[in-house]
Amino acid sequence: MSINIKDIARQAGVSIATVSRVINGNRQVSQENRRRVEEVLNRENYVPNASARNLVLGRQPDKLVVVTLPPIISPFFSKMLAGVREGLKDRNYRLVLQEASKPSSNEHIMRNLDKDGVSGMLVFCRDLSPSERKYLQQRKIPYLLLDYLSREDHSFAVDNVVGGRMAAEWLMNKGSRRPVYLGTPPTGGGVSEKRWKGFYESLQQNGVSPVLQTTDVDGTSQDFMEKGYRLTLRFFGSGEARGVDGIFYLCDEMALGGMKALRELKIDVPVIGFDGWEPAKYLGIATLVQPAQEIGREGARLLVDELAHGEPEAIINRLFPPTLQDR
Repeated sequence: MSINIKDIARQAGVSIATVSRVINGNRQVSQENRRRVEEVLNRENYVPNASARNLVLGRQPDKLVVVTLPPIISPFFSKMLAGVREGLKDRNYRLVLQEASKPSSNEHIMRNLDKDGVSGMLVFCRDLSPSERKYLQQRKIPYLLLDYLSREDHSFAVDNVVGGRMAAEWLMNKGSRRPVYLGTPPTGGGVSEKRWKGFYESLQQNGVSPVLQTTDVDGTSQDFMEKGYRLTLRFFGSGEARGVDGIFYLCDEMALGGMKALRELKIDVPVIGFDGWEPAKYLGIATLVQPAQEIGREGARLLVDELAHGEPEAIINRLFPPTLQDR
């Protein structure tokens, strides 16, 4: 049950006018009364109604959509953000960007929701922590996850399992009968696990057994290229590479690094990456293009519709298939 300004005044033993002055930053309150009011506000996790406060102060409220971004921004996220801007265009919403440097904490959410007029939130490329989800739901702030599928929340994502199947089919069509997947470990339910799952299952159904070689990567696009380069050198310097006739890289950045290693080793096999990164075409790498801008645009539109008409009765999960670009 939500608490209101009358309840705050009763618990603090002050007048409603005093509570209103504290909430609105008015200094004409004694130190003792301010302390008592703030104790109750903190204990009850009270968040004032921004729209009502703006009306009292004679202001037109801002309508803000907060976007939380991962610490590392890839070309994929840039395109998805462009789609979000497109989806909010002419809707009278302003965009606030916030880096989620510590996803396990909800500090970045609290910092933004303390601002007047925050209407909704779009979360890029991760799940919400339990404290974040509770914080948003208690305050009835609509939110949507983009590039992360969650059965608990409205979420839009790329269908990475389908993408893995498409990579397998492309390699088999090129004549590959012993392909290798080079990427990050396929664990934890993330994109690597889903891409490997689709890749492995499709090949198995066609009587082909793929090889798996992985490395840990956490960093920038440059880090992914460097790890792709070193992983490719290491793998093709081992006995496991005997007979390998095709490569599926986790992402285009790793494929770019891998292509450098393949050229040094004078190895010529079909290569396919994932993401649709523009530089891939200059090296002739086939890739699976993620519809990043479409995901951002449609996610923003769903959020705005929810703000205008109320939350849909059922959770909306939507998967967007990638498209093949054969270089």
